[in-house]
Formats: sequence, structure tokens, C-alpha cells
Amino acid sequence: METSEPSRPLSQSSLESVDMSISFSPTVNAGRRKKEELAEAWPVSCVYPVNEILTTEEKYVQSLEQLLTGYRDPLSKWLQNTEEGETFIRKVFLNLDQLLNIHRRLLQSLQNKATDPMEFGQVFVRAEEDFSSYTEYCTKFKTATELLNHTIVANAELRNYIEVCQQKLHHDMPLGAYLIKPVQRILKYHLLLQTVLKHYNTEHYAYPSLKAALVAMKRTAEHINNVTKQQENTLRTKEIQQGLCGGPRGTTYGELIQECKCKVHVGKMGAERDRELVIFDKLLLLLKKKDSNRYNYKGHIEVAVLKFDEVKAEPTGFKVYTDGGVLRPSQSYRIRVRSERVKQEVVEKIRQVIQCHVEYLRKKHLEMKQRMRRQRHSYKPSDYTTNTGPPQSVPSHGSRKRKAISEIFPTREGLCVSDKEWQIFEC
Repeated sequence: METSEPSRPLSQSSLESVDMSISFSPTVNAGRRKKEELAEAWPVSCVYPVNEILTTEEKYVQSLEQLLTGYRDPLSKWLQNTEEGETFIRKVFLNLDQLLNIHRRLLQSLQNKATDPMEFGQVFVRAEEDFSSYTEYCTKFKTATELLNHTIVANAELRNYIEVCQQKLHHDMPLGAYLIKPVQRILKYHLLLQTVLKHYNTEHYAYPSLKAALVAMKRTAEHINNVTKQQENTLRTKEIQQGLCGGPRGTTYGELIQECKCKVHVGKMGAERDRELVIFDKLLLLLKKKDSNRYNYKGHIEVAVLKFDEVKAEPTGFKVYTDGGVLRPSQSYRIRVRSERVKQEVVEKIRQVIQCHVEYLRKKHLEMKQRMRRQRHSYKPSDYTTNTGPPQSVPSHGSRKRKAISEIFPTREGLCVSDKEWQIFEC
């Protein structure tokens, strides 16, 4: 949204005239299960965590309804007929409508099945597919929050309007604190179910159903975490590339794996310098930070030629280097991080990217062998017979043989592989 003031001036009287009435779903305050009823169906130690799932789900549905009826709808009316306003509403509130519908159904199902442990677990198993809608919300949440914060700082009228909405709802926390609730909620289900299973008899007939619910919610949380992390890494990679002064051009960095501050010795006698080590799955990058968004390039090693050694005399140190060659000079960096724990993490990541590259080369090698095998099988004896057409000059025996081999065995260019992969193939 643009930072300019809204086209419609907003007075205190206009704020008061906005319809801020909120109508909550009838399921929120209906069907509360007493602990005595739950105790008949659940072990005593499970009553509290099951009741917590039900009560927190009710509060969560209420929070979603307040976000939509208490914030989004009044803001939509005030910002109507403006393109910037529609964009702001869409980017800040995302797909909350969809999430609210999902959780209204979920709450109703949980309340109906609260006294049947097996069916209670199946409610979560069936909800796994619906929860895929959280991927959109969680991956766009950071951008939505940044837009909201930027806009309320730049636009005093909008900030005042949102504050009045907050007062009408009697909220102690600002709008941003409620927008984060969906992110927190979807990542909490597996923890709540874990508490239930911790006190549940593994021999009980309902245990497999509850276990399946836990697995489904863990899978959902892991998927959302992975997708969110991947998106954050992609954005961070772009930031580094855009803010980098110097460095490799036309080189694929790959996926961002880890960043850490370190001390670096260059060569055998080089002085120790403060650096940033950035590990990608295609290369290791050494940077010197200039300011918050800019870096000076200080070296890199591609994973394809990377080698690694421990430094025995230094508990927090290790060495990365290359052997070099005719066309590539050798490189060597002794790196020291702030603790042994950080060293363990960094070393493990470096080993992982090296191993992944080795597996990639093996896979490419196998693919090339399979392609050559298919080409051999497609050979026909007629390919070697003399042409039955008009008389032509007969090639020498050697040239005929070379032609036949070139038809059966593909060249490096024909396979579209790099020099290194071709060398591996020839071996």
C-alpha cells in the first residue's frame, strides 16, 4: 500500500459511526464438555490435555472471528473503492476466511467426538488435508506483518482507525499479535496430542487412532516449517547476491544451508580476519560485512572441488581447501568459530553438502551409462552395411570404423555433460 494519506479524511465521529458489532459463531460457546463427561471416556491423566484442546480451539475460533469482523471488515468498508486499500486488505489478512471455515468445522467435530477417543483422533487425521491451507498463510505472514508495520507508521489516519478497532474489541495487544496466532496454532497441535498420548495406555483400542493423529499433525508442522524455511532462505540468498560487492558472477549458489560469524586465516601465514561464512549447497562463500545489507566478497570454494580437514590444535577450528590444478589455483582457509557446538553444526553441514554432491555425480554417472546402454541396444546391423544406392567412393576401413563407433558411442557434447562429469564417465 502507498504511504500517502487516504483519499477520505477520517474524523473521530466517523470512527464511532462505523458498525463494529461482532457476531461470533454459535459453536464457540456451545457444546462445552464438562470434565466429568470427559472422565468417563478418557483416563484421568488425559482429561486435562483433552479439555485444553477443546477450550483453546474455542478461543482460537473466536480470535479468527475477531480478526475478520473486528478488523478486516471495518477496514474494508473504510478503504473501499481504492486500489491500494484492496491490496492492503488482501496482503495483510491473507486467507483467514478459509482458515476460519476450517476451524469452525474442526471445533464442531471435536466437540461432537470428545467422548469417543478413537473418533477424536480421526478428526485430526481427516483435518490434515485441510491444514495444507496454512502453507499460504505461514509463508506470507512475514511479508504481511512488514506491510502492516510500514503502513501504520507512514499513515497516521489508518493507524488511528486500527487503534479504535482495537479499543472496540477490548484487546490489550495490537493487531499484529493476533495475526500471528494462526502460525502459532497450527504448530501446536502435535504438542497437545503428544501430551494426551503420553498418559494414554498403548494397549487401548483407541491408541492407534490417537497415534495416527499425532503423526498427521507432526507431518503438517514439519511441512510448514520446511516450506517457510525454504522461502526465507530463498529471500536471504537474493539479499546476499544483491548486496554483494564483487564475487563470482554467473555461478549458481544453490540453496542456503547455514550462516555463521567466524575468524579466517587465508593461506599459511595470513592474518586472522573477521568474516561471515555462508554455506550453500553449491559453494562456500566468505564475506566481510559492510553494513546491514551490503557485503564485500572475500573468497569462495565450489562444493565440486571442496575438501575439508579438522584442525587438531584448535578445538573450534577447521580447514577448507582445494588441491588446485592447471586451470584452477589452490585455495586454503583456516576457519575458527565461536564455540565447539557451532563448529559441530558447521562441520556437519559441510559434510552434508559434500556428500550430496557425491551422490549427485553418482546419479549422473548412472544416467549416462543407462543412456549409452539404450543406444547400444538400438543398434541395427544394417547401419554397417554398404549403401545399396548409386555407386559412391568407398571410405577406408579405418574411417568406416570410426564412423560406426561414433554412431554407437555418444560424444560428450551429445550427452550434454560437463568436463568433470565426462571424466568420471570415462573412468
